[in-house]
Parts: sequence; C-alpha cells; structure tokens
Amino acid sequence: MKPIIRTLAEITGMPCPCGQARRIITAQDGAPASFHVVTIKVDSAIHYHRRQTEIYHVLEGKGVIWLDGQEYPLRKGTTVLIPPLVRHRARGRLTIVNVVIPAFDPSDEYIETAAGKACVKQQPCGVCAPPGKVSHRKKRSRS
Repeated sequence: MKPIIRTLAEITGMPCPCGQARRIITAQDGAPASFHVVTIKVDSAIHYHRRQTEIYHVLEGKGVIWLDGQEYPLRKGTTVLIPPLVRHRARGRLTIVNVVIPAFDPSDEYIETAAGKACVKQQPCGVCAPPGKVSHRKKRSRS
C-alpha cells in the first residue's frame, strides 16, 4: 500500500444512515480502516454492524448518541467507541470523524426499520429479516 493524501474538498458526499458521508480513505484504497467525515442530519437511522467497530469524534455541533437504548450527550471534542452489534444513532446537528475498523463494508450495515427489523438494503424498507436473523445481501457459498 502506498501513502494516500486527499483533501476533504475533493471528496463528494454520499447519503448514509446518519446523513451525508465524505469517505476519504476506504477499503478500495487497500487501507485496514476507513476515515470518513460525516454531517449528521437531525435524526439518523438506528443501525448496527456485525463485524465493524466505529470510532466517532465530534468536530463541531451538539447532540446525543443513542447506544443500545441509552442516550449520551455529544459536543465538540467527544469521542465514542462503538463495538460491533451495538445498535446506534446520533441525533442533532453534528460534524464527526468516523473511523471504521476494519475498513467500511456496506454489506455490514444493518438499518433498523420502524417495525424493529434490520434492513440490509441501506434503507428502512421493512422487508428484511428481524434482528438476530439478519440475512446478508450476498449469499455466501459454503466450501
């Protein structure tokens, strides 16, 4: 892997469960972790990851983070470690750095719907399996 240098200005934002993400360093770079700058919308979707750990660091704004039913305050300078399987969402107007370990994989993002189901289609569609019986986007062959 070679060194990578990018500026935030050259990265196009993309929708994510929390709002808008600018994914600066990604798995496509061959990196062992991802580095994103995320603008949190007022109320993000409850979601979790089965394999990925996330580290949020608040750059600006105020709000709360919901972790498995408990709310904690967020403000500039706050850092949060979110282990795999912890259902979470941030609320408020925030800009955060999100470090994802291992590097972000969209197939490991499960969004909870209003019916309490986990959706693997990155939007609350209400047709995916309930938590604990989550199906994957791609069927894995057994060998």
